[in-house]
Amino acid sequence: MRSGQIAAQQHGYVVVRDPDHKVCGLITAADLTVQFGTRVRPFVLVEEIEQRLRRVVDRCIPLGRIRATVPRGRASRVHSAANLTFGAYKHLLKEPENWAALGWGIDQDHFLAALEECRNFRNDLMHFSPDPVTDDQLGPARGLLELLRSVDPQT
Repeated sequence: MRSGQIAAQQHGYVVVRDPDHKVCGLITAADLTVQFGTRVRPFVLVEEIEQRLRRVVDRCIPLGRIRATVPRGRASRVHSAANLTFGAYKHLLKEPENWAALGWGIDQDHFLAALEECRNFRNDLMHFSPDPVTDDQLGPARGLLELLRSVDPQT
């Protein structure tokens, strides 16, 4: 075990050295916690959105209508909303009968636009950019999650 690893484990920090081996900083456990939270938060938001969508769709929309919105060759592999892609929710919920089944008192077009914005955010997120996601970039996911929590707080 190297001395830097020992310091990190025993004292909660790591000494950072430049290429000439001069000390140029410290990284603490708190620094790592903040960085971890920044990197993980977007994935947690998207996961909660997907979980909420799955639960409400499974609860409110019959499996036959869920299957009817996916291509015929894939319909037999759909056993619940968990088998849908994120993008499939747009096709499912644009159908008036399915939208009405949710019983939400919000504008369908507004919801579908928010869902599409979040789908694009999710797709960009899955490219694993080395740059952290900014608060502005998190906006679509936060907005959709707040909307989902407000219309269906029990899920």
